[in-house]
Formats: sequence, C-alpha cells, structure tokens
Amino acid sequence: ANAALLAVEAERQAKPELAPAWPVLDYVSWFFTFFFLLELSIRMGAHGIMHFFLGPSWHFNTFDCMVVLSDVAERLIDLISDGQGSTPRSLSVIRILRVLRLARAVRVVRLLRFFKELRVMVFSILCCGRPLLWALFLVLVVIFIFGIYLTQIVTQHRHTEILDEASIFFYEDHFGGLVSTSSTLFQSVAGGLNWRELDKRLSDIHWSNGLLFNFFIFFTMFALLNIITGVFVDAALASAHNDHEELIQEELTSEESSLRKLQRLFEETDVDKSGRISVEMLK
Repeated sequence: ANAALLAVEAERQAKPELAPAWPVLDYVSWFFTFFFLLELSIRMGAHGIMHFFLGPSWHFNTFDCMVVLSDVAERLIDLISDGQGSTPRSLSVIRILRVLRLARAVRVVRLLRFFKELRVMVFSILCCGRPLLWALFLVLVVIFIFGIYLTQIVTQHRHTEILDEASIFFYEDHFGGLVSTSSTLFQSVAGGLNWRELDKRLSDIHWSNGLLFNFFIFFTMFALLNIITGVFVDAALASAHNDHEELIQEELTSEESSLRKLQRLFEETDVDKSGRISVEMLK
C-alpha cells in the first residue's frame, strides 16, 4: 500500500493540476509514517534493544530503522519546506526530500524475508555485482581493440577519398572518433543499431573491414556474452545455495534460543535445585 501511495504521489507531481483534488494523500502519508514508527517501537520494546540490533534478524531490523527514520526526516523536511516558500534554501531542502522519498520505495525489500523466490533473485543480483564489473571491463576492452582499428581505417578513408555529403556525415556520426566508434560497436551488439548498414559501409572501404566487423559481432554475441551469462548463472546458483544455508542457520539459532528459554524456565521452577521437577512444582 505504501509503494502504491508513492506511485500516486509521483503521478500527482507530474500532473500538478490534480494536486488540489488529492489533499487526502498527505494525510495518508502521515498515517503510514506514524504506523511504521509505532510498529518499529513495539518490535523494539518486545525484543529488547540489544536483541533487536544484535539478534539473528539484525540486518532486517537495522534496515527497517533506517527506512523509518528517513521517512520521519522526510516529514520534518516537508514541514520546513512548506514554511520557507520558494526560497533557494527551500529548493535545496526539496532536493533532499526527493532523495529521502526514494527510501520509502525500498520498503518493498522487507518482503524478502517472507518470499523465498523473491529473496533468492534479489540476493543473486547483489552477488553478481563483482562479476558484472569484470564483465563490463572485458566488453570495454574488446570494443576498445576493435574500435581503435576501425577508427583509424575510417579516418584514413575520409582523408584520402572523395566522398559525397551523405557518406561524410555517416562516417563522422558513427566512426568520427574512438568514443563514437565504441558507441557504434556497442549499439550494434546490443540492438541499438542495424549493423547491416554498418557492414555495407565498412565493406565499401575494403572487404576485409566488413569481414572484421562480422567477426566482432560473431565473437561478442556467441562467445563473449555467452561466457558472461555462464558466469552470472554460476554466481546466482552459488547465491541460492548460500541463502539455503543461511536459512538453516537461522532456524538452528531460533531452536537454540527456544531451548535456552525452556532451560531457564525449568531452572526457575526447580526451586530446591535438585535437578528434578515434581507435579507440585508445576502447580
């Protein structure tokens, strides 16, 4: 419900003519703020502050605290900005308000603990962060190598041959420098450009250029990207396996906590410290 409210607020900001017709949204936002603050306070009081921040679910509890506190700060900044009007200082406050508002959308992550499939997918994406950086580096290296060669070939062709205006514009737009050439190569692989026209233009310079360009497409799509996909799949499977082990560990920790509570209860019931509990003691 809170995520839906955030979406409605974004729609209202995009269409300011609807703002006077939806004043109830401000009251609903305040309701959610107080509700989550009350819910967090009850949980902290029930579990105790030490167990709340140091227990098995400390990461989710800390995340909830950060989100709720950012929501409270958003409400306070909203009140301050309303009192300042449209001064430059209020504009900076509004920028901070927009950043804090993003934290409210992150509340959806709280659902991870209840849905295993969703939790596995999100954790798999997070675990693929390092492979993603190395994959980006590898793709950039490949594009850099091919881009240097094609840039030099096209630049030499532009300076030595007499070309029509359309060809000059095409070569300058797609191969006018290393940056534009690298962008062209990336878009031709990612689907942003139709590389058939690029192949024809490069082949007009020399047939070997078209052959090299086709080899780049083949190598990137059928070799490089498939290897990167395999690395991501392996990281996702490892993340799912680690998540299963983490759930088992949390379950064992919960069972140990319950056993300690039972042991403490029996020790308090055994008033004579005999190591035995009679029916009379239980009564």
